[in-house]
Amino acid sequence: MGNQHHRTPKKSNVLGTISFLEKEKIPHFKSRVFEHFGVSNRQGWEIVRQRRNRRNLQDDPDNPDLEETRGRKRILSPADLRAMEKLIWKYGFEARALTWQALAYEAGVAAEVSWRTIQRAMGTFGYRKCVACRKGCVSPATAKRRLNAATIALRERPTPQHWRDIRWSDEVHFSLGPEGRIMIIRKSGERHCPDCIQETRAPEPKHLKRLHAWAAIGWNFKSDLHFYEVPGNSNGKMSMQIYRDDILEKAVSPWLARGDQFVLEEDGDSRHGTGKNNIVRDWKQQHGLKYFCNTPGSPDLSPIENGWNVVKQDNQPLGRFNGPTDAGCSCRRGKNDRPLSDLQMYIKMYSN
Repeated sequence: MGNQHHRTPKKSNVLGTISFLEKEKIPHFKSRVFEHFGVSNRQGWEIVRQRRNRRNLQDDPDNPDLEETRGRKRILSPADLRAMEKLIWKYGFEARALTWQALAYEAGVAAEVSWRTIQRAMGTFGYRKCVACRKGCVSPATAKRRLNAATIALRERPTPQHWRDIRWSDEVHFSLGPEGRIMIIRKSGERHCPDCIQETRAPEPKHLKRLHAWAAIGWNFKSDLHFYEVPGNSNGKMSMQIYRDDILEKAVSPWLARGDQFVLEEDGDSRHGTGKNNIVRDWKQQHGLKYFCNTPGSPDLSPIENGWNVVKQDNQPLGRFNGPTDAGCSCRRGKNDRPLSDLQMYIKMYSN
């Protein structure tokens, strides 16, 4: 008759008692501990040996001389997983687009495993399959402009510290009007309950409203949201006069008056005075404003673009607003609650 197999609780009692005695430096005989818990000397010493091996595994999991004895043996070894991960790092998108089984084959994994096994194993490293993000192709002309602009910018501002005097500016638009689809809380079977049905009708033009705002961010700096109106225009396309009177005069002029040292970044829209002779360019020259226009068709080259996403996301869970004033206050709170450290992270990503 073979030796009795001891369950985990009894093993834990043996190991726990020995561990306590060793920690308190109490003289003892392990054989007496084995006897107390009804374990033979042979099995008791085997339990102690297994504990020491597991402790070594935790201290050095890559040691090839130590094998994990708990649970079912893994089909894919840590070396196999690292080989697949290295393939992803080396070949980028081409490797990421492979099927799980193709990834294992290209990485030289010899074990025959299903795609589900590979998926679960790579999931322990945080990898999963998802739809690839898409981006539009850049035309050759735009690519050339971006390269030239980047070369000049790197020549003029070679280190991240040289970018800290720039204040990145942009406009943003918030829609305000009748509700779209509303998320509700309901149980199964309540789909057609009167309390769970949203009444819809075509919105009247007078009920549609968009809030237009302008702001700027920089190193250790974020401006207030400056709201402006565009009479007779619902898409927020401001004129040069509105930009001069509502933005430059009311927002930028106070910075110059108090002696702030900065360079204002703008996109290449015509309202910013990109032409030779216009009222916006005249205002900038008269007030000594340092500025430059970003590369056309390249909103990704302005850190403030990421800042707007945060403000809009913060307002999504709030649902409905009681008019433009309530919505404007909520947008200001979302902007003010955003710490400078987050905005500076975007600037670091750009300047590096």
